[in-house]
Amino acid sequence: MEICLYCQTALKSGAQLPRAYNDSFCCQSCQTLWTLSQGEVFEFKSEKSGSGQWAYLDEKEFEDNYQLMTGRRRFKFFIEGIVCSSCVHLIEDLPALLPGVESVRLDLSESTALIEINSILKLSKVAESLEELGYKVNPVIDQKDLLDQQKNQNRKSLKELAVAGALAGNIMLFTVPIYAGLEGPMALIFQWISFFMFLPVLIFSARPFYVNAWQSLQKRMVNVDLTIVLALVFGFLLSFVNLLQGRDELYFDSTASFLFLILASRFYMRKIQQKFLRRNVLTQFFHKEIYEVGYQKIKKPAENIEVNDIVQVHAGQVVPCDGILLSDSASFDLSYLTGEAWPQIFRSQGKIFAGSKLIDQSAEIKAVENLQHSQLGQLIKRLDSLSSISEVYKTETDRAAHYLTLGVLVTAMLFFIVYSLTNPVEAFQRSLALLIVACPCAIAFGTPLALSLGIKRALQNGFFIRTESFFERMASIKTIILDKTGTLTESRLELVRTFPAELSDDLKALIMAAETNSRHPVALTLKENWAHLNKNDDNQVQVIDLQTKVGFGVEALCRLHKEDVVVSVTKPENPVQQNHLMEVVVSLNGAPKAYLFFQEKVREKSAGLIEKLYKQKMNIFILTGDLRLRALDFAKMFKIPNFRVFADQTAESKSQIVAEHNPCLYVGDGFNDLLALKKAHVSYAIEGQFDVTLSVADVYAPGKGPEGILYLMQLSHKVQSIIRGNIFFALFYNLAAGGLALMGFMNPLLAAVLMPISSTMILTHTLMRLK
Repeated sequence: MEICLYCQTALKSGAQLPRAYNDSFCCQSCQTLWTLSQGEVFEFKSEKSGSGQWAYLDEKEFEDNYQLMTGRRRFKFFIEGIVCSSCVHLIEDLPALLPGVESVRLDLSESTALIEINSILKLSKVAESLEELGYKVNPVIDQKDLLDQQKNQNRKSLKELAVAGALAGNIMLFTVPIYAGLEGPMALIFQWISFFMFLPVLIFSARPFYVNAWQSLQKRMVNVDLTIVLALVFGFLLSFVNLLQGRDELYFDSTASFLFLILASRFYMRKIQQKFLRRNVLTQFFHKEIYEVGYQKIKKPAENIEVNDIVQVHAGQVVPCDGILLSDSASFDLSYLTGEAWPQIFRSQGKIFAGSKLIDQSAEIKAVENLQHSQLGQLIKRLDSLSSISEVYKTETDRAAHYLTLGVLVTAMLFFIVYSLTNPVEAFQRSLALLIVACPCAIAFGTPLALSLGIKRALQNGFFIRTESFFERMASIKTIILDKTGTLTESRLELVRTFPAELSDDLKALIMAAETNSRHPVALTLKENWAHLNKNDDNQVQVIDLQTKVGFGVEALCRLHKEDVVVSVTKPENPVQQNHLMEVVVSLNGAPKAYLFFQEKVREKSAGLIEKLYKQKMNIFILTGDLRLRALDFAKMFKIPNFRVFADQTAESKSQIVAEHNPCLYVGDGFNDLLALKKAHVSYAIEGQFDVTLSVADVYAPGKGPEGILYLMQLSHKVQSIIRGNIFFALFYNLAAGGLALMGFMNPLLAAVLMPISSTMILTHTLMRLK
């Protein structure tokens, strides 16, 4: 038995089919997919190619302004006409259809495509190709430009909706008297008036459905718009034939009302997308923040601050622009930008970047780049470019929508053929009702909505998720590998004990004086523990000379109570370990005076996290570059077996261990864990440089700690549950409603009312559970 070369299904032997494709394939679609898989190129045949319509896109000035990343030809296009998941396949397959396109990432929430091309392909060719596929495209440069494009699309949709609504209402006015018993010449006049009023609905308001149905056929796919077009055209043709024959079975009123309700449903869903699916990270940084600008202290939101504005930033506010510090000095938290938890002090004329958080007092900053063009704005653009709809979910939902639509078409055709032998008019009524009510829109829109709202919810809680596929992968995790240093422990040390047990305030003051300018973890810990000494005038120490010796520590000549003393704090690069503790020696005038013992400070919630993960039947591993004895001693604290502890590891060996234990979740601090984060099935970074960490980790949550795993697991299971519930409801609804339609309990008008209601129910269910 011969089988299809692509899908491996059996070919009907001896079948005489008038098909244009090769007999080695069961259908044209399989032949097309096979040729693409063999590396053959799809040829665009549009005569527009090379015309001057898009020539301006190839000008250097345009590319410089609209290019999203320096050194890479990456552009964003607003694409009008995206209404269902079939559009995702058509647009994101552009790299296979047009040589030179390296990647395409479609964002349904904004109706935009992020397209990266090589150095040879002309940008005008990309626009021409998308237009040939049936879409209207416009390049966008920033959020304001995008909002303008969306506003124009919404206006156009409102015009189509308004025409359909006004004419559907008027057609009903002329149809009601006929339903009430009007006969004769006046009834015929009313019927012809209904016919002429229906024509603008058919020609103008229904245009988006024709375009989308044609796109679907070009791709050898079946989408819901094809069923709508068939219902619309056949309803009109049958009504027109009956009108010419003088029969009363006319469907102008129900078909116009059906189209109006579909357009209203589409417009509503688009507004939901634009409101809830848009992920603007910059907005999350500066939510409801108002800044005082200029000497007149004009109040402005972050996005309205312009170059050369003098911005007054108060303590606790985030800097809304790249700028120059005008104040004498100020202390900033740069954790969002660098992952460094310790504040940094900037002096006058120092460069300050957007996203820096002012710690104390107020500061004046002169803006040199606005928010959109700031370093943070460019990083956010990179974050957006790394996000796209999950390939797994896209495949599952597309497949469900495709087979559902195909099944509806086949069922409607078979029912009409069989039942028309008994009652042709009733057969058409029921088949039309089935075509209308059985719509996979809920599947196509419910899943992207749930995924994007999940990301939005996580972002509101401080978790930057790079891709929607994270939720499915996270929900399936059973193995968790935790980095020790900087993850289960904090990025600082803890003073465990001293020898002698009690140190005099004078000695502490001398040690503090020697560590004044040091940012070594030992110095930071001592400054935190002995901060009260700075308020005691009796322990004031004058530093005469201070030296930092690499591999040794610090040595200072100090004066205390009019006496000079040389203070040495020895902190070698490879410190001596005593009972797994770090030993620091303090000497006065060359003689050892005290010993300080430090250890890594365990995060307060680490023990509770491990305990909760064990309750969820997770396999927990510890991975560290620390000494094995210390790692085992640390693991004992959390009741982690020795065989699940990997110590003395390098960055390369860490990534190898992670790969061997995939699928797993790896949790690291984002510095020496980048290779392991990139190799893991799911990766979660709690520290690190913002742009670098986001390029490799699935989730970046600065300052959240490893306990964020529990929140992400809960959120992932919720998103999965919502998606499964949406798909189950859509299938159940279509089976039930389709059965009622075929049994004659539902006319086309009622079907048109129920179809958007089903989509609304799924959208409401998703919003209520994730909003």
